[in-house]
Amino acid sequence: MKLFLKAWAFALVLCAFVACDNANEVKIPKTLAGTELKTTDYTSNVVSKLEFGGDNTAHYVSTTYTDLSKQIESSKIEYEFNYEYVKPAVTLTPVTPGAPELKGKIVGGESYNLITLSKSDGSLFFEAFEERDHIWAE
Repeated sequence: MKLFLKAWAFALVLCAFVACDNANEVKIPKTLAGTELKTTDYTSNVVSKLEFGGDNTAHYVSTTYTDLSKQIESSKIEYEFNYEYVKPAVTLTPVTPGAPELKGKIVGGESYNLITLSKSDGSLFFEAFEERDHIWAE
């Protein structure tokens, strides 16, 4: 009987640890509204930011800096999109003339989410990792 009680107590402790670990896993978000994503390419001094609004609009800004450390801008591109999100797929339809149509998905990991968006020719347009409890909206 003592062996059974020890085994039972061990099983409960193990379940508690597993439950806590699963609670910390990042889940693919149910909505993108309020989510902001930012990525920096240090080799070309480009900072790109993508913000998803609650009205199914998205705003993209890509800024190239001549000196990233001093935040001296050399050029900026801004696009407005309408977006559709059917977990995990994302489609961005351009509102700004000349902006590309984008399709992609969100992939969840243990401590991050990854969003990738590609143009219609398959070339990568935007990719960003986000850590758990960072800036993903719930």
